[in-house]
Amino acid sequence: MLPKISFILPCYNVAPYVGRCIESIENQDIPQSEYEIICVDDCSADNTVEVIRQYQQLMPNIVLIQHETNKTSGGARNTGIESAKGEYIWFVDPDDMIRPNVLRRLYACVSSLDLEILMFNIDIRYEDQIIEHRIVHQHCDEVLSGVDYIANYAGRRGIYCVTAIYESIYKRSFLLERHLRYPKMKAGEDIIFAWKCMLEVQRCSAIEDSCYIYIRRLNSVTGHVGKLNNVVIISRSVLYACELQKILNQ
Repeated sequence: MLPKISFILPCYNVAPYVGRCIESIENQDIPQSEYEIICVDDCSADNTVEVIRQYQQLMPNIVLIQHETNKTSGGARNTGIESAKGEYIWFVDPDDMIRPNVLRRLYACVSSLDLEILMFNIDIRYEDQIIEHRIVHQHCDEVLSGVDYIANYAGRRGIYCVTAIYESIYKRSFLLERHLRYPKMKAGEDIIFAWKCMLEVQRCSAIEDSCYIYIRRLNSVTGHVGKLNNVVIISRSVLYACELQKILNQ
């Protein structure tokens, strides 16, 4: 039996965090046989691979893929898309966590409505353990196209309400049939991917449930304000603008 959900974790030097992430995914209300965890190691220089292999010995639903050359997080997620077997895909950053016992509810929603994308809310946890409940998506009783969802439910936030990839699960066949992949960028590739998906999707909806815990770390790519290297700056400016232009042309 094929899994219902494939979790895709792009892993690069996340040895201190990836175990916590895997354990949160395993703390769910459906059997391990009904989902898989695909860890794509993108040439880590620490012992990330060893940590994942230790969990593999205990959890047969973990798949480890190792890149021979670094492809960035977007490339690692693309590898995960190609390797996934689940009906739906959830992109999870390995330094974040999944809330306990959310898979049964999520799968019931997407399968009953035959959705291509289902959106939900997240909690943000800071290093000092303060939790912020981030309510972006209101409960939607309709099945809409991505464009109609933005027009009817996004409100003042507009397209920005659908740019966090970890706030959604995606039907794998939808991504494959529409050839939706992450662009080759050092930063911002997830936002571009989310925009492309929302332009293409014909069956999406949202629930108010908080299903994901985003961990705000000061030394992460997004949290390390003011200390970005030149490659990331170019990616967020020049390459980002080029990808936006492609979307506008579409």
